[in-house]
Amino acid sequence: MEPNGAALAMGAFAVPVVDLSAYSPHLKGTIEALNDAVEDMLFVSMPRYVHQQTLTGGRTADPDEPALSFEAFVELLLKWVHWWNTEHQPRALGGRTPMQAWSCDPTPLHDVAAEHLAHFGLEDDGRTRTITTQGVQWRNRHYIAPWMVGQAGVRVAVRHLPHHDLTIEVFGLDGVHLGSAVLAEAASEE
Repeated sequence: MEPNGAALAMGAFAVPVVDLSAYSPHLKGTIEALNDAVEDMLFVSMPRYVHQQTLTGGRTADPDEPALSFEAFVELLLKWVHWWNTEHQPRALGGRTPMQAWSCDPTPLHDVAAEHLAHFGLEDDGRTRTITTQGVQWRNRHYIAPWMVGQAGVRVAVRHLPHHDLTIEVFGLDGVHLGSAVLAEAASEE
């Protein structure tokens, strides 16, 4: 089985990666608890929340209220995250906020090299591509970068941020980050 980006990155940190069974939230307690908390404490109060209770006849309580813009949603979410980390005192932390618990933790922190961080947050469709004289083709579009000059024929993997298609990250098949590439139509003359 070929390792995915997260496995490669965690391996660089000497963290063992254990695949958990699909549909097994009981194995991911901390993450599931945080997801439940943000849903139960924040999302339920937002307009157009898809799991909100309905009135008699199946109507929602605020059918005419406009949905939040992405910017407004992000602003509310960031305020909630700040509150959660700096004011909220979960019982499990003995009266401390998550930030206080984090600050008291004696585990040493280390700076991480940028090439290791390139693996996080990126999606990969698992296909192998080849660098050509036109760059790398992804989603029927070509992406180019100066570092690709002289690399025609090299087989690579493409990873990208979800919903952002102006740039991609290109990796060797061994998982080494080769560099970024930009959409050819959006590239500068240089």
